[in-house]
Amino acid sequence: EERARLVSSPHIMRGPAAPPAPVGLDAFASHSGANVFSPGVVGGMTDAQLDQRLASLASAGHQVIRYMSVLGDLREAIERDAQGRPVRLAQAATEQTRRLLDLAARHGLKVILVLTDFTMADLVTKEGSQPVGDFPELIRDPAKRQAFVALLQAFVAQFTDRAEVLAWEPMNEPENAAALTLAEIQAFVSETASAIRAAD
Repeated sequence: EERARLVSSPHIMRGPAAPPAPVGLDAFASHSGANVFSPGVVGGMTDAQLDQRLASLASAGHQVIRYMSVLGDLREAIERDAQGRPVRLAQAATEQTRRLLDLAARHGLKVILVLTDFTMADLVTKEGSQPVGDFPELIRDPAKRQAFVALLQAFVAQFTDRAEVLAWEPMNEPENAAALTLAEIQAFVSETASAIRAAD
């Protein structure tokens, strides 16, 4: 509770502050990153299912949805070099985020896009027999963090023309990133927020 009070992942709003609006529940989530809303992933859904869910949210009066999260725990979302330095994000994340925004636009919804999830640094490397993403070094190591933040900035820059994007959020529930110190989380959130503002 104290950790949650001391660290948060702010919404980096686009343009002037938006008026208050109902926010739908996190409409969908998967931890795989590249499979942003794949029916083959727990929590994933087909485009038709997603379209139906967004239609239901819009008809209930929601104006904003929060997507948690674009890159998840990074397990399929990031490519690293031999030294473990991040060099590329999966193209699928870009393509499927565009599909998400296209569907949101169809229903007049704005989207808060959360870039990463605390599960990328929560000390969990397997769920049962299934390997999962755990990359605390991308935040703990200053050089790797700088490279990672640069990739996130480039990702955000691809969507500057999308009116559906209401805000960006660096990480979902950063206080639960158990592999990281408070200072490391704060550095990542602050640097990512600055990078988003510069890109968008």
